[in-house]
Amino acid sequence: DYPSYPYQYGMALAGYGAFRRHHPDERLLDGKAASLHGWLNLWRWPEGSFYRNGYGNERHGVPDCANSDDNCHMGRGLVAYHAVSGRRDVLRDAEGLAGYYLAEV
Repeated sequence: DYPSYPYQYGMALAGYGAFRRHHPDERLLDGKAASLHGWLNLWRWPEGSFYRNGYGNERHGVPDCANSDDNCHMGRGLVAYHAVSGRRDVLRDAEGLAGYYLAEV
């Protein structure tokens, strides 16, 4: 098994957005992109960073942290996905992540 992390879902959504910008009528991957967004949201938590990054270890008392590079990949993926899908929930997620930098940092 290979572990997956939320930044990988963001990178995949950014790639999907680029693909759809160049191929606006190609809908074959739309369901996959929706699944990627759903999997990314499994990493949501009530902390300021909006998404966990997957680097903490509860068993050893190491809290998860917000990593700016990882958050960048998640954010650019959400924005790219919203740009081609128009989904309001995706925009709300992007705004929630951006809120970390506007209010917490």
